Amino acid sequence: MNVLKVTMIGLFAGLVSTAIGSLIPTFLGKRAEKYVSIMLGTASGVMLVLVFADLMPEAIHAGTLAFERPSIGLLVAFASFVAGALSMTLIDKILPHQHIISYEHVTDPKLYKTGVLTSLGIAIHNLPEGIAIGAGYAHSPELGLTLFIAIALHNLPEGIALGAPLAGCGLGRRQVFSIGAMAGLPMAVGAFIGVAFGSMSQSMVSIALGIAAGAMLYIVADELIPESQNTAIGHSGTYGTVIGSIIGLLLIYFV
Repeated sequence: MNVLKVTMIGLFAGLVSTAIGSLIPTFLGKRAEKYVSIMLGTASGVMLVLVFADLMPEAIHAGTLAFERPSIGLLVAFASFVAGALSMTLIDKILPHQHIISYEHVTDPKLYKTGVLTSLGIAIHNLPEGIAIGAGYAHSPELGLTLFIAIALHNLPEGIALGAPLAGCGLGRRQVFSIGAMAGLPMAVGAFIGVAFGSMSQSMVSIALGIAAGAMLYIVADELIPESQNTAIGHSGTYGTVIGSIIGLLLIYFV
């Protein structure tokens, strides 16, 4: 399979899909603030399901295949999970003192930080997803296409997850799109790695997926769910989480 072609496919799945998803909240205009809570809740539900029904099971499976003793593989997957959560804790402590992306007219710094942290978490776990696409195409075009569709589809709600708080804090459409696009870039890198080397070692896949799962869970628990409740009108944040969980399960089941 042509390496450049697969890299571009990974770029499309990550950059375009995530960026398009991030734009959806911005089209609501002044109504965005009214829908921030339910969108954040929906995104948190989708991500929770992806962490526990997709990323972690795959990390554990890869770990048990990588080592003769399955218990070691299980330990590696969970250690990586904890490492991912701890890494986001460190980033969370550093972020208020480091202006990673600075824009004027930010009306809500808390929502802004939530959006940037979410984009960082998405970028982290886009790398192993890109590797999956590349390795899939290296094995067969059919497998690669299936993985591409699945990952591109679930990147849309992830884009919404980072777009909702950014739109709610006052950023313009172009600025939100730029952050969404940057969050998707690592998937192209992952696709290149996956197709160039045929497949990654199972141990490395387990570590990468475990770290991604831990990072995503931290963001959901520390940022998305609390912020969905803080901006809620009634129980809109809770309803959003339930809706998002259903969407996440349907995506995993049908895709």
